[in-house]
Amino acid sequence: SLVKTRLQGAYDAPADGIHVWYRLPGHWNMARLLVTARAQGLHLAPAEAFRADPSLKPENALRISIGAIAERRELELTLSRLDRLIRADA
Repeated sequence: SLVKTRLQGAYDAPADGIHVWYRLPGHWNMARLLVTARAQGLHLAPAEAFRADPSLKPENALRISIGAIAERRELELTLSRLDRLIRADA
């Protein structure tokens, strides 16, 4: 899949889904990633914002919508940018 070739790390991606649930590496916390990504023009959504049960402990994860970008090349570039950002601070 496109996600496998562009984004390294731990994630859940249902075969027929339009979202990927990506778990952040331990060196990132969500607040810092969101600020850093926004400064680079990437707009991210923490998985916590999509919890159906607010009593569950939030994961340090992102929900990535792979169905929202109509052009495959744009999605490839965006996933590659996110991967570089996440690995840059390792």
